[in-house]
Amino acid sequence: MTNDLMPIFVNLIKQELACAMTILFQSIMASESVPNNWKVANVVPVHKGGSSIFLATNYRPIMLTSQLCKVFQTVVREQVIEFLESSQLIKNS
Repeated sequence: MTNDLMPIFVNLIKQELACAMTILFQSIMASESVPNNWKVANVVPVHKGGSSIFLATNYRPIMLTSQLCKVFQTVVREQVIEFLESSQLIKNS
């Protein structure tokens, strides 16, 4: 399966994956360690526009990471923001 199909596939079966992903994410939080393959990203240069495709400054890096890692990062981010807001350490964002 290509990376292009992965988000579509995951979205189609998200209800079926919810329990397994919850167990996985809880296990990651308990172990305080993410899987090694989640720590690796493919960096791809994407042309920003600019006049020349030969100038490095006309490119920006895009990091391609695991889709499950992205979901996990979103869950953690939302929990951290909720904690900070409920503790009045930051204003509502």
